[in-house]
Amino acid sequence: MALGWLRSMAFESKHLDESAAFWIRQEAKVRPRMFAFCALASGLGAVGLAVAKASSSASLAGYSIAPTFVAVSGVVLMWGKVP
Repeated sequence: MALGWLRSMAFESKHLDESAAFWIRQEAKVRPRMFAFCALASGLGAVGLAVAKASSSASLAGYSIAPTFVAVSGVVLMWGKVP
């Protein structure tokens, strides 16, 4: 996720003086990809939490809970806004 954020910042710094239409087109291209990534990460996080529960592994649950929460939040926030 940090790599994606850095790529986004680098892209935005290269296109500082673009028009609003450019940014609307860019968001229309990126939003479906972000939604798909967040949905996939949510599913993988849920699997990780299920495995942690089945194996009684607190460390695996600890490693899975934060990314799963972030991914689920992304899905919820983008629900209905993906073309």
